[in-house]
Amino acid sequence: MGLANASLNPTHNQIYYLHECWRDAKLGSSINPFDKLKEKVPFYESIGTTVKFHDDHLWAVLLVTPLMKRNHPLSSSKEIIFIDSTASCETSSSTITVILSATKVGALPLAVMIHASQCDVSDSEETTRRQKNLLLKCKNCPDYVKRLRNFLARKKEWILLFRKDLITRNNNTNNFSEASIRILKDVILSRTRAFNVIALCEFFLGVWEDYFTKKLFEFATSRRSSVTVFYDKIRKKSSNFTENDLKDLSNNLFKINSGEHTYIIKTDLGVCSCPSGSNGAFCKYQCALMELKKIRLPNAPPVTPEDKHELALLELGPKCPPKDFFCNFKNQLSSATVESNAFEMPNEQETDDIAHSNNEGQIINAKPITNFKREEILNELKRITDVVKIANLSEESGDRLIRTLQKIQTVKD
Repeated sequence: MGLANASLNPTHNQIYYLHECWRDAKLGSSINPFDKLKEKVPFYESIGTTVKFHDDHLWAVLLVTPLMKRNHPLSSSKEIIFIDSTASCETSSSTITVILSATKVGALPLAVMIHASQCDVSDSEETTRRQKNLLLKCKNCPDYVKRLRNFLARKKEWILLFRKDLITRNNNTNNFSEASIRILKDVILSRTRAFNVIALCEFFLGVWEDYFTKKLFEFATSRRSSVTVFYDKIRKKSSNFTENDLKDLSNNLFKINSGEHTYIIKTDLGVCSCPSGSNGAFCKYQCALMELKKIRLPNAPPVTPEDKHELALLELGPKCPPKDFFCNFKNQLSSATVESNAFEMPNEQETDDIAHSNNEGQIINAKPITNFKREEILNELKRITDVVKIANLSEESGDRLIRTLQKIQTVKD
């Protein structure tokens, strides 16, 4: 009897009606959603998202989420921008334009625009070049020929020959834009259409933001091996270089010798005069400089704790853990892994207790030692010397270290 009671077991029509009521209250109308969008703008701004819109017949909505805002100050956001558009993502068939920057871990969004129409512009350089001669002979398609000629008039903007001196970080023929559109349709929208513009905004503020945050977390915590594999591949090619092949020219310039060739590396820009690194790509010569001189380069893969901390800052913002959270468990003697607290002396009271409890250890000649033990001591002293050179010791730690070393007695003492 309970199944037939609609008050206990609602019918399909009742459930659909309740869903419509909820949808109108949360998302507004599918024809004119901007009244509801005006109501929701204060909420979006309260969670750190900037929303700007223009609601005439050529309407547009601009979204900048907290992750996108943290991406804006990065140097990669000032170098090269990728833009792509797609349509049929919501019931009014509006167009979504995604603006991306090329970072060390791939493309990250800078902004998203949802607007009423899409300009008919082709971005396929290869297709344009292949069909150039055919289209010029196509007398029955004068509009298409006119369009192609307009592209040729702007050849300096898209032909690779004219941008060989620009810093593109080797991003000439990647698929960042296409991949982001696939993520939007496959992962974010699951190949379905959103109800209206506000529903799209909700997807971008929720699922889209969480997706990129998760990916950044995987890179920051070394869950993605592709970065390490790429860096190790280049490092193997640069393993033959030594300190003698490098020369510091000052002003962030280094010269490296490779056989009969000599290349110049500018460390603040991350460029090299070699064919691979001239446009800002990470090459084996920059890798050799990074390994030998322990210098961070802006275009190097994120393999150091500093790089991973920057990714975590981009992901979490003020909730990011401190930099030492991303250090390796192994104590590596390099400027990339040694932190300010990597070498701390014990308290003076503790060292005095140890010294009084074992006076034999203070007298070097009290008991003869083997050559093997002597070599171990020398290696340990060399390790301490290397740590002191690169670690940021506090004044108090330095004084404790000196007092501890002065406790060691010699024959004359």
